[in-house]
Amino acid sequence: MYLRKYIFLPLILFSCATFAQKNALNIVKEKFDLMNKHDITKLAALYADSAIIESPNFDHVEKGVAGITDAYSRYFKSTPNLSYTITRIIPADSVVIVEFTSQGTMDSVSKEVPAFMYGKNYMLKNCSLLNIKDGKIIKDVSYFDQVSFLRQMGYFAQH
Repeated sequence: MYLRKYIFLPLILFSCATFAQKNALNIVKEKFDLMNKHDITKLAALYADSAIIESPNFDHVEKGVAGITDAYSRYFKSTPNLSYTITRIIPADSVVIVEFTSQGTMDSVSKEVPAFMYGKNYMLKNCSLLNIKDGKIIKDVSYFDQVSFLRQMGYFAQH
């Protein structure tokens, strides 16, 4: 009996950890599916109300459902054909690391987007660190090469 306890306890803990990782991977895959569908409502529902969202192109840290809604509304408005392709997923203990590409055509008529960027295509390599707890994304920190984006948009030719 004593030996059985020491054999089964690690198996139970391993099973729980494996289930948590599979759940996190499902959330990540759903997130990218919804991003490709530009479904902001369902995308925002994947985030906790207190979630932290960070990216180099944000003026400030975004928070919660409102923050993710605001950020992706801007992305989808400026690039109506924006698409994402996951290239690698690395599950870790407390975070899932996702490498992906984003691409599209800057096609916004927004006054926030300079005229020289209209009609420009871009493709970026990105990396996101997603903390997931209790089935919700609680932290989403994304990185990409801002200089590469500006180069593709023709920014340096203007200055």
